[in-house]
Amino acid sequence: MAKVTILGHRGTTIGPPENTVEAFAAAIEAGADGVELDVRAGREPGELLVSHDPLPDPVPESVPHLFEALDACLGAFVNVEIKNAPTEPGWDPDEAVAAAVADAVVGRRDGDGVLVSAFTLGTIDAVREAQPDVPTGWLTPDGYDQFAALATAAERGHAALHPFHTAVTPELVEATHAAGLDLVTWTVNDPARMLELAAWGVDVIITDDPALAVQTLRP
Repeated sequence: MAKVTILGHRGTTIGPPENTVEAFAAAIEAGADGVELDVRAGREPGELLVSHDPLPDPVPESVPHLFEALDACLGAFVNVEIKNAPTEPGWDPDEAVAAAVADAVVGRRDGDGVLVSAFTLGTIDAVREAQPDVPTGWLTPDGYDQFAALATAAERGHAALHPFHTAVTPELVEATHAAGLDLVTWTVNDPARMLELAAWGVDVIITDDPALAVQTLRP
């Protein structure tokens, strides 16, 4: 069984508040290879704040800037999920936030050890347009036609498919690798499911409990 990359979901949801520098540090201390975090446009031009939910006004001081998060995770892998949905406040139809994130990860880490993902295909397309060398992944919920999504992601030059774990099958893993993409899956908290996915050859597992994943997959 090949080694699976383990990422803490929003750092870790066990212990410190999620999407904080403390949560990222806790995930890495638990043995995770890195973290998954959420970023969205702040109130100020060019401001990129780490938060899963839309931000209140004023923004709490505990909410880190993307630069802080990247610096806190030096030496670890970071999956940056861009939050920019038309159903949420602050939607940016021009995808300026995607370009800003792309520039930020290149400026802070030369794009090394970073994967940028989003549920909206236009967002990751905009990342590639701004910084073609930054790898991107398309997040796909359970109800998607995963094979059609895979074909689209490959056609547009994205590096990974990110299906919810209940949508993952051995055939999807095989097809994803045959297309030259990685398969990143979320959010996996059951040890038996972790072992099953790893046996199928998934590349990355995102989990709320990095310590449990490390214990399960690297005994």
